[in-house]
Amino acid sequence: MLNSGQNIRQRLVTARLPAMPHILIKLLELCQAENAELEDFADLITKDPAVTMKILGAANRSAHPVHGYRPGLQQSLLALGIDAVKTLLISESISQVFDGFTNSGHSDLRGFWRHSYTAALAARKIAVLTDYPHLDEAYLAGLLHDVGRLSLLSAAPQEYSTLLSHVDDSGLCVAEKQTFDITHTEAGAWLIGQFSLDSFLADGVLYHHHPVKKLVAANPLIRITMLADMVASHGANEPAFEVAQLLFGLDAETLLSICNDTGERVRETAESLKIDLSGTEQAMAVPYPSKRASNDGNARDQLALEVQQVILASEIRRSFSASNNEPGVMSAVARSAEQQFGFGDVLFLMRDEDGQSLRGVALGPARQYFSEFSVPLRDGGAVSGSVEQRQIAFLNVGSDALNLAEEQLFRLLGAEHLVCLPLLIGQHGLGVIIGSVPAFRLAGLRARSGFLRAFASHAAAAIEAVRDKAAESARIGEKFRQASRWVVHEASNPLSIIKNYLVVLDAKVARKESVQSEVAILSQEIDRVSQILRGLSDVQLEPSREMLGIRQVVDDVVRFLRVTGFVPPSIRLEAQFQAEIAGFRVDSNALKQILVNLIKNAVEAIQENGEVVVAIPGYINRDGRLYCALTVHDNGPGIAPPVLAKLFSPVRSAKSGDHAGLGLSIVHSLVQNMEGIIMCRSNGGGTTFELLLPIDAGANIEINEAAGNSKSAQTKDAAKPGITGVPFDDVSKHRKYIGDSHGRT
Repeated sequence: MLNSGQNIRQRLVTARLPAMPHILIKLLELCQAENAELEDFADLITKDPAVTMKILGAANRSAHPVHGYRPGLQQSLLALGIDAVKTLLISESISQVFDGFTNSGHSDLRGFWRHSYTAALAARKIAVLTDYPHLDEAYLAGLLHDVGRLSLLSAAPQEYSTLLSHVDDSGLCVAEKQTFDITHTEAGAWLIGQFSLDSFLADGVLYHHHPVKKLVAANPLIRITMLADMVASHGANEPAFEVAQLLFGLDAETLLSICNDTGERVRETAESLKIDLSGTEQAMAVPYPSKRASNDGNARDQLALEVQQVILASEIRRSFSASNNEPGVMSAVARSAEQQFGFGDVLFLMRDEDGQSLRGVALGPARQYFSEFSVPLRDGGAVSGSVEQRQIAFLNVGSDALNLAEEQLFRLLGAEHLVCLPLLIGQHGLGVIIGSVPAFRLAGLRARSGFLRAFASHAAAAIEAVRDKAAESARIGEKFRQASRWVVHEASNPLSIIKNYLVVLDAKVARKESVQSEVAILSQEIDRVSQILRGLSDVQLEPSREMLGIRQVVDDVVRFLRVTGFVPPSIRLEAQFQAEIAGFRVDSNALKQILVNLIKNAVEAIQENGEVVVAIPGYINRDGRLYCALTVHDNGPGIAPPVLAKLFSPVRSAKSGDHAGLGLSIVHSLVQNMEGIIMCRSNGGGTTFELLLPIDAGANIEINEAAGNSKSAQTKDAAKPGITGVPFDDVSKHRKYIGDSHGRT
């Protein structure tokens, strides 16, 4: 006996189970894909016993182990997360490339893979036919039933090689017991037992070579595992027929259907993974050294190349991310391309702002004129076609197909051949990297086209990242600039009111009159200044909310603007409440800001001898939603049509100061925040702003009653489409203040 059972178990713990290189290649490609999801990984992982065991083991050791759960790959992947899964798969691939076992000549796993995958598919089919409820568990039992053979081969490759060609049956278990004091069924069951799963999965692995008559009354998963192994080993032959009849009462026709279905699925999967199954019909469970091992050599070489590319790509990403601006990233990309691919020189052509052409980028002091070089994207040439068709292009200096721009590039770089690497973000092409190469490097670069694509993808991602970062910095800077202008503009209103109230307060104190109401208003305005200043730190245009009745807010604003002299004596300011507004409550701070801005603009427009009327005409039904209407009207000279067309945009006006022209933009933002609508009409006879402030669908009964009681008071003019509620007392006098709610600009 070579090793005691205890010693071999210790070696099994650290043994790295060899996976099919074909599947690792596909998994590595998936790791580098931009939009890969866990379901994509699960579909591939469940086709390989070694990788499946790796994931189950990693999930069991993670911060959120899957103890107590029935075995299933999906919950294990979720427990790990996609980033951890990618790291684990890349690490596993790198280790397998450099593992001594992989290069020892015993790595033709095609027969073992065929047997295990066939058993997995058969187990699922049997579970369906026998109404076993846990289909994923049955699949895993078939896939992992011989994982003990992989573990023994990995733990003792030289010693186990004498058993590689042995047929997978109870006789193999006897030979394993004599050599290792442990069978592959015991080794597999012991490994799976480390996962502490709520399942008979380990028992299915342990007993799949047990005498069939002893398993007739066993748990269904144990019987499914045994029959799946028989299907994978013997197909639709007599030994499998007997087991199917004894364990489940399945007839020969049903078993033949299972064998045909699983066989077809195995062939389709092998073809998609480029696994050559020729010569594996008799190698039912184990890999073994023979001439057929060379069939697996190409896959091993490709896996080694993929691993090399993953390592290099990781280093490339690190070097690209060290730059914090676009020219810096491009310079890093150029240096890396020269080192990795032997490019003699590197140029960049990036998509223009109009998206119709590629324009040269001048890096460093040399070739500044290259920024004037451009190539139309639809000129039919290979360079533009590389971006449009998202394909690598190789150009020869003597080709008759070159257009003028491409001939210029050859002259500029003094090159024999050019390689065009498109910079792609999803389906969008940012531009193209142009590299010059000598003829002797061309064949090698064509062979490394996969790595060239990955390199260009990382370069595009790095360029896009610094562009996004620059755009975000500009956006934040502009947001702070706007917020600063907003604070200066809005704070001036309450500060002016405070200043005027201090004059009133001084006069009242001199006359020994009560100043309680003035002090209260001063306190409110100081609080408003504080809220406005806090808005700067939050970079927002929304003060804190305090809900008050709309009539009270209008009354307060009109009263303190009159008392403080904010409105000159030559201008009449009044409030008109022509409707019973039923206690409709609004955000008082927001409405106060809106009214102060609108009244201030009206006063500045009138200049002298005029009137400003704030009115609440009533309720309006607009597109099925109920609003409370509020108007601010002045009899000033009106607003010119060009200004009216862009009224709510933050543009410069004729006013002085850095904050000029912001008021109506702020009003518009505040109304939007209140989910309201603001409209303006203006002509030579004055200007009217109309606000529609929404009343929630759950409005109180007072509002509905008020609207209902007012029907008898409506006049013919007030019954226009789109208007409901109480009309003005004198419609002819006040018609200009409201009108209907349709067709406003």
